[in-house]
Amino acid sequence: MIKFTDFIKIDLSEKTKIKFNMYTGNWNKRAWDSLLDGSDDWLQMNEWKTIHLNNNLSHAEYLIAMAQYYPYGPEYYIFWGKP
Repeated sequence: MIKFTDFIKIDLSEKTKIKFNMYTGNWNKRAWDSLLDGSDDWLQMNEWKTIHLNNNLSHAEYLIAMAQYYPYGPEYYIFWGKP
């Protein structure tokens, strides 16, 4: 079995949030498109918000954000990170 922690090492897991993004909040614009284009939508959907618990970074100091890589299918994600 392949575990997430086998390929992404997280030293401070209690201060790290992992987000799996499928859409930018608009069902017509997918997260991968925003990541690929370098769109501000990508940064905005990963910012700290309080609207919904999935968006709330709360205690996190680090974010690992992934976008669904839909050309391969719904179970594939590609990640992007920023310190």
